Amino acid sequence: MILTESPHSRSSGCFSQNKPRGCFSQKTTPANGSDLVKFCVKWFIFKEPNMNTVYDLIQYSFKIKKREESSQIRILNSAKPLLDADYTTFTVDDAREFRENRPYQHCDGTLRQDIANLEALWKLGKHMGKLEVNVWEGLKFGLKPSKRRYKTRRFEEFERLHDCPFFLGIWAHGMRLEELGGLESRDIHIETDIPYIDLYHTEARRLKNDASIREVPIHPSWLPYAKKWKMERSSKAEQHRIARYCKGNYHALRHYFRARMMRAKIEFTIQQALMGHSSNSMTQHYGLIELEDKWEAMQEIPL
Repeated sequence: MILTESPHSRSSGCFSQNKPRGCFSQKTTPANGSDLVKFCVKWFIFKEPNMNTVYDLIQYSFKIKKREESSQIRILNSAKPLLDADYTTFTVDDAREFRENRPYQHCDGTLRQDIANLEALWKLGKHMGKLEVNVWEGLKFGLKPSKRRYKTRRFEEFERLHDCPFFLGIWAHGMRLEELGGLESRDIHIETDIPYIDLYHTEARRLKNDASIREVPIHPSWLPYAKKWKMERSSKAEQHRIARYCKGNYHALRHYFRARMMRAKIEFTIQQALMGHSSNSMTQHYGLIELEDKWEAMQEIPL
């Protein structure tokens, strides 16, 4: 649903005027990311000036730290019931009530992530002198993180996608869809001794984090596509096609890639280097995984 009225015509706080305190208003908040963007654009047009709303704080955080659109949508989704709340008067009791009401019937894992996003937002506000107290600290306690389990699927089960370069690129390299979708011909090096893909931050492709900056050796099965690759973002039709056969989840393909590396007994640090994961282990920060190491490992990973 797209907002059809100024949110401030309902309330200047996080609760609806027509409901007792403790009941969050959800009537005009949209359900999906696309509508959420439209919702916020229209909100920005109609909102009253100089309001210290949570939405203002979110926009301020986006100016301080550049984020991908997908990350922006996740943060906005976390704060949906609170977007028109005055963050300067938001109390610990309000934050506890947010948790107790469990917006949108969220499970523990989703609610935990929402609170983590809000805690980070308040932390930035406190650091910049806009807030004195982070009211979300400690509210994740007792909420168990959700861990999605993926049943391993084999390459043969995706026969209808064997002609799709985006599917094959993700399947063979464990790359994220946005990493492959933003790939330019200059990022593909096939004239070197070891053909590889160079992933780094660009204007067209912002990686998830700095750990995602890496060189990925090109799997032999994808080399024909690499030789004729031009920058072409995956169309909506291709995305829906992949999603349909991945049961709606592109990210599952990265899990399948990890499972194949484990079956091939690839060293853990090389697995991380190939997938662009960071490590909290100090020991693993010593030494450097060379392209040759990743290339040798790639030859052992079965399709």
